[in-house]
Amino acid sequence: MTGNYEGNSRRLRAVVQHLNIKFAERMHRRGHIYYIQEEDTAETPEPQEKSAPFPLSRKAAVTRVVQILKRSRGREIPGTFNPMLISQLFWEQSEGWGDIARGHVEAVAPAYKNFLLDVLDHVAAPELKTRLLSMTVLPALGAALNAALKELQSIESDIPSRTTTILRTLCRRPSKNGSQEG
Repeated sequence: MTGNYEGNSRRLRAVVQHLNIKFAERMHRRGHIYYIQEEDTAETPEPQEKSAPFPLSRKAAVTRVVQILKRSRGREIPGTFNPMLISQLFWEQSEGWGDIARGHVEAVAPAYKNFLLDVLDHVAAPELKTRLLSMTVLPALGAALNAALKELQSIESDIPSRTTTILRTLCRRPSKNGSQEG
């Protein structure tokens, strides 16, 4: 290669880094179900877009959590937090993470494909390129995409139990004053 990297598809690292930044921004903007507003308003406005977080006043959010807490009393001492409640609220708030992550995986895959197509254009004769694509490259890319989506699904199914385990451990840790937190 001569060091000529004109065209975004040839700059794989930069393209993937750009997609990662867009993914992080999307998670920040759309990765939660509720947006808790600092100021209480008389009425709760509807979200601007379908994927936008639903605005909720602080007062309404506290009322909602108190209602859930009353319905799901656990064995915790009054004044301490219930790990199952925290877990439920976390999962509810992070409901859209899987779709956002899946979208990111599916956006990164074409970047790799375009990069490899450019590499093959540069190093292989046209008839060899066609055979390499059909016999090796495209099947390997498809397998890699399927493996990435399967791993994402595995992570999604594993997180609830890990979250609950972490919260229970935190509940049992002694607090700074020597008493147990949960």
